[in-house]
Amino acid sequence: MCPSSILILKNCMNIRDLFQLIHWPQFVLIFLIVFGGTIFLIKKRTYFYYDPGWITIFGLAIGVSLVEYLYLVEEQGEIIHAIYVITAYCFFILGIKLTSKIFIIKTPSHTQNYININKESNEIKKLKIIISFLQLLLIFLLIVRASTQGLAIFAIDPEMAKVETNTSGFGLITRIVGPAIVMSSAIGMLFYTLKLVNWKRLIFMLTPTILLLLSSGSKGALLSLAAGYAVALAYQKRVFQNFNIPKNGSTIASMIVFLLSYSLLVLLLRGSDEENPLLFAVTTLAVRFLAFGDALYYFFFNELYLSISSQPISYLWDYLIVPTFAVIRLLDYEPTLGLRISGEMFGMERGGPNPTMFVEAYVYFGFLFGLVYVFFIGVIFQYFRFNAFGAFKKFSAWNYLRFAILFSIASTVPVDMILVTSDVINSLFVLGITWLILQIYTLFSNSYRKFMPQDKFENRMAPNEIVIDRQTKS
Repeated sequence: MCPSSILILKNCMNIRDLFQLIHWPQFVLIFLIVFGGTIFLIKKRTYFYYDPGWITIFGLAIGVSLVEYLYLVEEQGEIIHAIYVITAYCFFILGIKLTSKIFIIKTPSHTQNYININKESNEIKKLKIIISFLQLLLIFLLIVRASTQGLAIFAIDPEMAKVETNTSGFGLITRIVGPAIVMSSAIGMLFYTLKLVNWKRLIFMLTPTILLLLSSGSKGALLSLAAGYAVALAYQKRVFQNFNIPKNGSTIASMIVFLLSYSLLVLLLRGSDEENPLLFAVTTLAVRFLAFGDALYYFFFNELYLSISSQPISYLWDYLIVPTFAVIRLLDYEPTLGLRISGEMFGMERGGPNPTMFVEAYVYFGFLFGLVYVFFIGVIFQYFRFNAFGAFKKFSAWNYLRFAILFSIASTVPVDMILVTSDVINSLFVLGITWLILQIYTLFSNSYRKFMPQDKFENRMAPNEIVIDRQTKS
């Protein structure tokens, strides 16, 4: 780049401005080396080639590539930071590899290559009751949000509107919606992969979930459906030894095409007043990909590392104690690390980047101990993804929901640990409500059974003898 461009880069304050100055062939080359090397090292530590874990790795690789590009090509930043980021990334990969070697040897208990629906009818019935309750809950929350705050998708700035929906006393809705969507998507996709429903029935079953995702104002929200599909496949791979992941990726490809089309449509609507709406949409979408590295850029290249630092003991307070007790209003929420970065950069009180494990480690533990922190982030990431609490002894509804929740939370672990704590608390809350509803339903169902003539009850409740051969599944 010319000297004038470098001078502009030094004063660049926003990731969108930086996007305009990057020499893309050189950046892409560095990214391909980083991401390609990662694929080579951990490809056997994932479930399949469209595993959602790759999205997390992709985002981290962009952040690492951005730091190395700015130092090596643009001669920006400090060499110590360039070394720290690439070393921390290697420690993260090391955590993944070591954890997978420890827990991958635990093989599933089930050896059959089919599921007898008659044998598992009680667990399937539980999941049907749970997804029915979750969809009713999501419909109710959608109505409440639309009638009180409106829907973010119709706002002038959907991203800011999405932030606004978490304030003014309505944060409880968001805390319930997140886990409910994860659980309902995972259940629906399990039924789909088991051939219990076709794709039309699946869409009808998940209509409330889809409506909430479309109205959220988040273009990446629809990834929840793809994640649910991956959960269903990964769980069966984890539980049944002879289960084979479908090689045909048409289902996930269709979801990705729909997601990108929806994202472009939303951006075209937002840029309708621009001179070239299509250029605005494509550029904004591309900036979002570069924004995976925005926290690293703001923190290390705008000298925020000199003004933002904390002690290791503060990590427990900021990431465990406050998120836990602030939910029940025993403590007040404090500015998160992302908000502190946003406040230093732009004076914003809301929003802010996800700090990622690199910045969290540097702020709370410094260079050396930060590497240890990132290593354990890799351990937790892989541990959650494989749910390595011992091999599953049998297929069950609650077993599956636990897997779905931890599999989903795993992708957030390297991105923002405060979100992990919040997701755990929210998931336990929704799981508790769901468990209570299921007990109430069972109680009333048993009471109804006592008053119903035995012959009629047996005629109505006789299970179908259905066996699904997994080898015939696509």
